[in-house]
Parts: sequence; structure tokens; C-alpha cells
Amino acid sequence: MKSLRNSILMLRAAVAPLARIALPALLAAVVVAGCSHEEGTVRPHRSDGTQGPTSGEPIDEREARGTLVVSVRTDSLPVADAQVEVYDEDPGVPLYSGRTGSSGLALFDLDPGSYTVRLSVPAGFEPAPGQQNPLTGVLVEESDSTLVGFLLVGAGVPPGDGAIEVRVSSGPEPRADVEIRVLESGASQPLATGTTGPEGSVLFTLSPGIYEVELVAPEGWELWPGQVNPVPDIRVWGGDTQQVSFLIREIGAPLPQGTLVVFASADSLPVADAVVEVLRDGTLAPVTASTTNESGHAAFDLEAGAYAVRIEPPEGYVLSAGHPNPQSGILVLPAETTWLGFFLLREVPADRGEIEVEVRVNDVPTGEIGVVIQGEPPEETIYRGATGAWGLWTLPLPAGSYRVTVEIPEGMTLAPDQANPVTGMRVETGGRTQVRFGLVGPDAPWVNDSTLVVPLHRR
Repeated sequence: MKSLRNSILMLRAAVAPLARIALPALLAAVVVAGCSHEEGTVRPHRSDGTQGPTSGEPIDEREARGTLVVSVRTDSLPVADAQVEVYDEDPGVPLYSGRTGSSGLALFDLDPGSYTVRLSVPAGFEPAPGQQNPLTGVLVEESDSTLVGFLLVGAGVPPGDGAIEVRVSSGPEPRADVEIRVLESGASQPLATGTTGPEGSVLFTLSPGIYEVELVAPEGWELWPGQVNPVPDIRVWGGDTQQVSFLIREIGAPLPQGTLVVFASADSLPVADAVVEVLRDGTLAPVTASTTNESGHAAFDLEAGAYAVRIEPPEGYVLSAGHPNPQSGILVLPAETTWLGFFLLREVPADRGEIEVEVRVNDVPTGEIGVVIQGEPPEETIYRGATGAWGLWTLPLPAGSYRVTVEIPEGMTLAPDQANPVTGMRVETGGRTQVRFGLVGPDAPWVNDSTLVVPLHRR
């Protein structure tokens, strides 16, 4: 449990420097790409196609290794199928290579050390101003996770215009010469047409607006089950490139399997016993269902294709405001793992309010920091807890005045002008009172393990 909580903090801390990349969007549908997958095992691939030095042992037994997560995105969307190479001190010979999944992530399980990460920029994109490529001196430590990011912009898109890049594949293989049509939203006639090139993609430069993208299936081919065609409501912004992906197969061909892992959390902690339903995308026909385990996740082996996922929070929890339910357009790809997150809130009894404590060390939200809450004037009843992976601890309390004290770990001090305890914190029925503590430590708390590679426990 501690490892899982810490892993979410690591991911949030690592993503924070990547300008305008929101954590919920990053966690919404994480695809482990460029890796073969077995239950509880993720193995990198070398550039020559052989597997890395791991021998298939369960993830929680490979403490001596670390995890490198590479994110490739535009300002608002992940970039899929981007080639990523990892080098050691010899920049001419890549140790490992892989491709990003539909969430724009590629994950590598590596020995501790310093690495260079190089991105082969996909057609239709170029590095954003100031984006370095390759990234050098990327440090992977034992049992830790490191996240690095590449920010891209559309290449050759006139100022003020945007673009839609359409990718077509039959699983691992791109499909060329597939006709694609772009329509203005609600129109019956195409605004533009094109065909995919050798890399299975075609780029349309468009004025800002809302569009639909339609695939014309080649003779003898069909879309994989569950996909929506045309894809509606694609909003194009000036200076940005949106991505649309289609998966096609020969008519009647069997579908390979991939894995979908659904993760439920509240206040940075996993939530067990949430009912998860997997549905066909578009029709919402039921496919299968399960419940989250003590680690907050439920895993499903599914035919590759497009799905929607609905969650029913357990008693005492509700879905956070504005969170789509079901979440649709979730692609499961052959031999890959798709991660989908649902963010829940604890239900507060009608006669209580909440107090939320956040602790930051070196301005990074930090877990495992002890917190003590007392009534005022001080009462015998003392509430003790610890911050979760996002540096938060939330507690429902009766209306009243409270004193909050943070337990300062060894080697850390209070930030300048930070009071401890903080007194006079008033909790009102139905409200939430927030308390923030700043600490100073020798190093920013980049902590252990990655949520992307917790062992899977299927039900």
C-alpha cells in the first residue's frame, strides 16, 4: 500500500514541470507501449527486437531495477506511436526502443544509471520551442520511477490554423492507402479528403472549429468492434494538432487480446470494492464486470478494440464532480496494457464538514507525513493520520474549531513563516476547510515505484 501511494506522488511530482500537462489527463488512459505484457510483468525491448535483461520475475520482486516513463504530447493531447530510444553512455547504440501507446506514454524497466532518451519526431510534428531532443543525464534509481516528457507542436501548420492527424493501423502494423474524410460538424459532404501514407497517417490543416472524421474501409476490411465511425465533435484549436486513431482488420479475422486495468482512488489512496463495468463503445452493450481489489484496480483481458467503462463507487464514496461516467473511446491494443483512472470523493455525513491537510516538501506534495488534529480548546480526542500520495489527508469532522499539527520528519524543517500548529481552523457543516503546510528538506521527495507497473491481480 505504501509503495502504491508513493508511486502516485512520484508521477505527480515528475509531471509538474511539464508545462500545461494536467495530471488527470495523463492518468486518464495510460497505455504501456513498446513492451510485451504478461500478468505482473513488463519487459522492455532492445533495438534489435530482443527482450531486456529482466527474466519475467514479478514486478514486486525486481527491487534492484527502476522505471523510466516517457511522455510525448502536444499542448492538449497525447501523441501515440512515437518511437522512443534509450541509450547509455554510447549515443550511437540504443539499449532499448519502444513506441508510445494511445495515451502518449512508453515505459522502460531499467538498471539504475544515467541514460539518454531520444525521440524520433513523428510526421506532422516538430519539437515545441525550447524542447530538447535528446534528453541527456536522465537518472534512473533503484526501485524509483523517473518521468520525462517531450512537448510537440504541429509542423507546417499556418499561424492561427490547427490540424487533425489521422492514424490507421491493423494492430501493430500501420495501414497505408486508406481514404479519410473530414467533415464540418453536422455536414453531409466532406470538407477535405486524403489517404494515409506509408506510416499509416494523414494530416489535415484546418481552421479552428468542430469537425467529424470518417474512415472509408478498404475492400475486404472492417473497423474493429466498438469503434465509432465517423468520430464526432473533434475540436481544432489554432496552433494545435488533434489525433484520431482507427483500428481495422480483415473481415472475419480473429482479434488478438490486450489488457485493460481500471484504477479507482480517493484522496490519493486506492479504493476497493468499486464495481467496474466494461461496455462496447458506442452501443454501451455490456461485455464484462468486476470489482476493484485492495490495490484499487481491476484487470480485464479483452479482445483488442474500443470500449467504454462505467464505475459504481462503493458505499461511502461518490464520483468527483464533472468526471465522465462511463468513460468512452478507450482503446485496448494487442499485447498492450491500457490504464484508466476514476477519481472518487468520500461522502461526508450530512451533519459533518471536512478538513483537508496538504503538506509540501520543497514545494512538492509529499506523502507519509504525520498529521495530528485536536479540537479547540484541546480535547482528549486526537485524530491521527498521514498524508497520502498527493500530499493530502482529508477527515470528516463535526462542526467546530480545530488545531492542526504536522509531525516534521527528521532532516526537514518548517518553511519560512510557516506556523505549526495551525490554530483556529473552523469546520462548518457541509463545508471543507483547507490547511497547507510547507516544509524544507534536503531533496525534493521523488519517491518509489510507478503506478504503471503495479502487479495485476485479476478477479
